[in-house]
Amino acid sequence: MSREGDWICSACNHFNFRKRNSCQRCTCPKDATEADLSSYGLHKSEVLPGDCYAQDPSVLPGWKTGDWICNRCGLHNYASRVECFKCNSPRDFGGAMCGS
Repeated sequence: MSREGDWICSACNHFNFRKRNSCQRCTCPKDATEADLSSYGLHKSEVLPGDCYAQDPSVLPGWKTGDWICNRCGLHNYASRVECFKCNSPRDFGGAMCGS
């Protein structure tokens, strides 16, 4: 689940935790200028955990299409899960809120 201060790398679209000053994936600095971006991961094709590749702009940063929030405990779950990672409630418990 995204927290205040987490950020998406401008060079490679990787989701980074707020504690990082440079991207975990391509090492681009958090505060890179447009000129700096050409030196980093714009052209990487490898998909890593945390990459924000959803095509739908309504999907939250760090989410992938189909991810969902558990209505019982509020945890962000990946689309592949049929029950909550934290409380084991089924995905459809009370109508899960989906990210897309």
